Amino acid sequence: VLLRCMVGRSLSIMSIMKLPEEVCSTLQSTAAILSVPDAIEELAKNSLDSGATEVEVRFLSCTTLAFEVQDNGSGIRVEDFALLGERYATSKISSELRKSCYGYRGEFLCNLAQLCCLTVQSCSAETPTVVLKKIFGKPSVVQRCAPHRNLHHSGLTVVTVREMLSGVPVRKSQVLMDPSGVIEATKKCLAYLGLAHPPVRLRMSMACEPQSTTFHKPAVRSLREAVAVLYGTRVARSLRSIRSCESLSPPHG
Repeated sequence: VLLRCMVGRSLSIMSIMKLPEEVCSTLQSTAAILSVPDAIEELAKNSLDSGATEVEVRFLSCTTLAFEVQDNGSGIRVEDFALLGERYATSKISSELRKSCYGYRGEFLCNLAQLCCLTVQSCSAETPTVVLKKIFGKPSVVQRCAPHRNLHHSGLTVVTVREMLSGVPVRKSQVLMDPSGVIEATKKCLAYLGLAHPPVRLRMSMACEPQSTTFHKPAVRSLREAVAVLYGTRVARSLRSIRSCESLSPPHG
């Protein structure tokens, strides 16, 4: 296929060229991560995959283009920082983990790093006194650093996102026009995860409103208790238990 275009009065033929690798990466990332709530949901799922019982989302600005997601999961081992965020690099490669975890393709952090300024800070239970930070870029840098203000025990990981959607100005402008919509969509994502994981404590707050908590789901024992916390006791009482069978026969007719 030849693309013909007019240049002055002459007709010229433009060669077919491959897009630069950086542009390809951005296009792939924007197709995988559609919004700020999408990014937060995937980070929260990573936290749950690490065995976290507490996950906190903190918006660092009222524009919602900067935020942190922290958890008390297993942390990231020192030797894993080099491959952290590399495309198709994952700690969930075994078949058993792939069955029980949300993600195993090793694509999300790489995609996220194409759309923002991304840093990951963590320490693991194996080396509780060693806190490492990876600053994603070209090239990415891993450095030893002082603990984040909330890294008060081993196993806690803090992912910081700034200038979200910097490479996609149209989506960025949409977020800036409706930050409250981003907040509400993020609440819904956390609520769904709270229903799927009743024992996990989930919290969301705004740095520009330090005294307020915009979402909080405490650790509870059952799905019914989680529903009561999120949607009220009346809704929880209306729930009815059902038995499911894996070998249900398909309907006839």
